[in-house]
Amino acid sequence: MIRVSGTVTYNDETRVDFAAGINVLAQWETYAQTRKIETDAQKSPMTWTLYVAYAALDLGKDVGFETWRKKVADVDLVADDADPTQADQSAE
Repeated sequence: MIRVSGTVTYNDETRVDFAAGINVLAQWETYAQTRKIETDAQKSPMTWTLYVAYAALDLGKDVGFETWRKKVADVDLVADDADPTQADQSAE
């Protein structure tokens, strides 16, 4: 199970938390492929981080990515590849 979470800090210092699952990574792949951007997060780390936060906040219906990212000062993002069976074992 892949989860991402973090906080977007906007230029006006407003902070918004987000959390999402694998669907945002699929959205990134589609976005990147249609724009001929490398989909590997390590090769396009800044754009990947911004887009994953954008997709997790589900802003696509309200504002386009390019417009939104101009308002962002920083993104603190954590990606967790959690194995649910390991979580169960650690609870014992």
